[in-house]
Amino acid sequence: MQRNWFGDERDLWKWTVAIRAARRVQGEIVYVGMVRKNERDQRCGYEPVVLNFFRGEHSLDDISELGLRAGSLIVPFLEVYTRPKWKEYLEPVIAHLRSRPQGQRSVVLIDPDTGLCIQNPTARHVRQDELQHIWQEIRPGDVLLIYQHQQRRGEWHKESADKLAACLHVAEDRVGRLRCKDVCMLEINKT
Repeated sequence: MQRNWFGDERDLWKWTVAIRAARRVQGEIVYVGMVRKNERDQRCGYEPVVLNFFRGEHSLDDISELGLRAGSLIVPFLEVYTRPKWKEYLEPVIAHLRSRPQGQRSVVLIDPDTGLCIQNPTARHVRQDELQHIWQEIRPGDVLLIYQHQQRRGEWHKESADKLAACLHVAEDRVGRLRCKDVCMLEINKT
């Protein structure tokens, strides 16, 4: 997730799906932002005051306020993500998941720039080992949501869901695909 994409149409869909899932399981949203430095902002050298003005009233740092308004707790993890330090990046997320009260349910929202990638992933993707690490820590009754951006293939959403199923060693029909335009939220309930 790059901060300059906060609040775009894709974000509206992503957060709609996450809020609905949290209401369904009556749980919190654990937001794994996979935040990266804004490439566009760095290339152009925009003034921070100009960026803040045009980005509006709220920023990614205010995401917990959305949870308050929607009646769902959002626990954000917004540190800058780098692949070489992925285990360190996920440590606070894993610690949070392990420390929850026994009956607490969570929707774990993974938000890479473009989604899941098995072959030749970059920092814009969530990787198989990262997902498996998180999957081991979530409990039955929890929901895993992954942002997936459209790819240049006709059945990109089904292919992505099938890759997720294979990654987590579950049946393909267990992975839901919630689409809106060029975005698909991959959803799997842990049983």
